[in-house]
Amino acid sequence: MTVAIYVRKSRPDHPKDTEEETLQRQKEILLDYAAQKNWVVGGIYEEVVSGESLAARPQILKLLEDIKSGVYDAVLCKDIDRLSRGNFEDVGYVHSTLKRHHTLIVTMRKTIDLNDETDEEISDFESIIAKYELRNIVHRLQDGVMKSLHDGNYLANAPYGYRKKMDGRRPTLSIQQEEAEFVKMIFRLYVQEGMGCQSIADTVSTLGAKPRRSERFSRTSIRKILRNPVYTGKTAWNQTRITEKGSRQNPKGRVVSNPRSHWKVVNGKHPAIIDSDTFDRAQQILSGRGHPPYGAGSMENPLAGLVKCRICGKTMQRRPGREKESAQLICPTRNCVRSSALALVEAAVLSQLRALYSGFRLKAEPVPNQTGQSQLLRDRNSIEKRLAVTRRQLDRLSDLVEQGIYPPSKYRERVEILNRRLNELERAKLEICKKVNVSEQKKKDLKPPATIYELYRDLPPEGQNRLLKALIDRIEYYKAKDWKPNQFEILIHWKDIL
Repeated sequence: MTVAIYVRKSRPDHPKDTEEETLQRQKEILLDYAAQKNWVVGGIYEEVVSGESLAARPQILKLLEDIKSGVYDAVLCKDIDRLSRGNFEDVGYVHSTLKRHHTLIVTMRKTIDLNDETDEEISDFESIIAKYELRNIVHRLQDGVMKSLHDGNYLANAPYGYRKKMDGRRPTLSIQQEEAEFVKMIFRLYVQEGMGCQSIADTVSTLGAKPRRSERFSRTSIRKILRNPVYTGKTAWNQTRITEKGSRQNPKGRVVSNPRSHWKVVNGKHPAIIDSDTFDRAQQILSGRGHPPYGAGSMENPLAGLVKCRICGKTMQRRPGREKESAQLICPTRNCVRSSALALVEAAVLSQLRALYSGFRLKAEPVPNQTGQSQLLRDRNSIEKRLAVTRRQLDRLSDLVEQGIYPPSKYRERVEILNRRLNELERAKLEICKKVNVSEQKKKDLKPPATIYELYRDLPPEGQNRLLKALIDRIEYYKAKDWKPNQFEILIHWKDIL
């Protein structure tokens, strides 16, 4: 039998081990087991990543593609939940792929054939329990992090001006003197001399200051320094959040800014670089000069990634304004082409799009069923069966006490265990029912034929951007220094799709 070995670890088994050491130990155990069974190991797939999102795990995706090609008879892993312990759609996709291609799941305790009804129910139930176990683990880890942060420890990467250090076993910060002088200069130029963020960025970069992850400071990095309460000896968290985790093959998701009212700030254990009065004055100035945050959690620019400056070739960027209509399309290179209102550039692009595709109409097609719908229904049926079994066990307990088989103490213990199991299954069933309802609500009726412009008009900005990128390779933009606000030139390079 030819097997694939899959090993995954999100954290070490022992405090002194690294994730890689734990992974290597797990791999050696499985290789020895395969050798004892005289199995041929056709490939080893390993990754250090959480099992929460399938899209964030390239090795499991590669394994599933290889299984589709008929390379393996079985997948050998430490436990079933190594394959997937995330949402029900991911679990359903993994199980359906293995089942369709008659691939066994083999652990050192048992072999599971998903084409066998009993094995399939066992696997489904274990996946449900693994999901709740993962949730409990995440909650415990989050509680530990929150406790450490409330104690004033610093867990993130050190900001500019500081270095990470350990105070016993507690992580904190120490001042990096050379960088700290530039931090003081940034606040002084902003608060006392009234300079703007871009001018400060140019000044400190010219004087030799260099940020950690780029060659020069930008207005954005200066703004982040001015807003960061860590420089006053505080520890802050919940400043950002991650959305759309695992989407677009991005394991880390999209990082977006939280409103300042959502930040959590406590006294830290590290020394301050900036006094509180100077920092508070900087916040007052920022609130007066500020614009809406760039990272608002959703795409606002339908032309994102498409418009290129004709002079320097860089991608034009959207700069938000006080009002949505006042957003500007700017070149990131200083003193290059002048900016224009995003709405005007978008209107010019749509004008050419309508002219080019005036006779082109879209065909209505049925919307396919949501992926994993059948798996959700199977999960619900499996849970209902387990609920029925557990309720029957509860009903039998009183008979066992009357017959003298269970003493009262044992009876109470069993009732507690079964009630806890019932609660877990009820919660799992409720969650699946919610997913089924959402999936059914997403089914749409056929849409009548429409022009590309009508389709564009009905889409959100992110959908508009995807549509334009399907039709356009790039857009060259130019605007001279002395041109009027509504005067600019664009050259659209269309894709050859007609």
